[in-house]
Amino acid sequence: SMAATMTAFEQAASGVRVIKSVGEEATAANNFNATTTRLMHDEMRTVKTRAHADLVSYGIAFLIPGLTMFASIWLLRSNQISGAEVGAFLVGLIRITTMLRTTQRAFGAVMQKLPGAARIFAILDREPAVRDRPDARPCPEPREALRLERVCFRYAPDAEEVLHDCDLEIPVGKTVALVGESGAGKSTILDLLPRFFDVTGGRVTIDGLDVRDLQQASLVRQFAIVQQDSFLFNDTVERNIAYGRPDATREQIEAAARRAHVHDAILALEGGCGYETLVGDRGERLSGGQRQRVAIARALLRDAPILILDEPTSALDAESESRVQAALAELMRDRTSIVVAHRLATIQHADVIHVLARSEHRVIESGTHAELLARDGEYARLVRLQQLLT
Repeated sequence: SMAATMTAFEQAASGVRVIKSVGEEATAANNFNATTTRLMHDEMRTVKTRAHADLVSYGIAFLIPGLTMFASIWLLRSNQISGAEVGAFLVGLIRITTMLRTTQRAFGAVMQKLPGAARIFAILDREPAVRDRPDARPCPEPREALRLERVCFRYAPDAEEVLHDCDLEIPVGKTVALVGESGAGKSTILDLLPRFFDVTGGRVTIDGLDVRDLQQASLVRQFAIVQQDSFLFNDTVERNIAYGRPDATREQIEAAARRAHVHDAILALEGGCGYETLVGDRGERLSGGQRQRVAIARALLRDAPILILDEPTSALDAESESRVQAALAELMRDRTSIVVAHRLATIQHADVIHVLARSEHRVIESGTHAELLARDGEYARLVRLQQLLT
């Protein structure tokens, strides 16, 4: 009941703008009142149970000494026991009774916390889906190419395949774009490369080495990732940029921010605290473009050889997008870059474009922008459709 109440409160607080914008304040209030009412009834049941338990324990605590006193009086009169022995027995009985009452209260408190503890330990005891093999080796810096070789993948044993016999090559030092309909498997490929998931068929390789034979920690260090909605911690701008590289100096952090074209924006933040400004929960005190550029500065400071860009500008306005594009150009320089974008104009200069089809769960076309247009296939259809929409 407490979990349901906290969930209802968090949903109402986080979605207050949506609630007010559609005039559903009464519905939200009723939902919250319903959960708090259930919590109150459950709390009352707990209080009544505790009161009954206290009644029993206190009743026994007073009944036993009372009976002992009556028995002691009879034994004293018949000279079967001395006064000192009665006193010692009563003191010991009181101590034992106190310990029993304390144990009973502790037992009630433990029982009250068990459901929450069971939920926590269910998470803590869950085995990771991705584990290093006993003979896993450190991941070397890529020199040749990353490849997907006849890769098959599904998120659950009974789920539909997202990828099927998918072959794809990403040469080191090149910019490779992944395009296709929603649900074609683009973001899944981005998750398979750093081994956030293991393939269910085929293999993913770096310079011919299966990523399952590599230590995951060293593999992830080869990647810097900028997502569509980059997550920022409720901390200062400086610590968000330095996240993942805590030993970075202030000069290095500012240099990364300058290259990400966000240094001036940081200095102009409200309050005049600059890099010491708290960004708020999920970076809510920054604009969308500022959040993305801070995430790009984080990736620049990380200085990983492989860059993954998952729709980094799709949620931005034209002005913010132009600034983020300039930051991305700096980030992508001299790096292996894998870009997912629905705006095809942003990836037309990629060295290789791979087109995925949702119906076939694999790459169906590969080539440069000009080559794919000349082929007049799926990519050309997507370009014409986007031009029509714009």
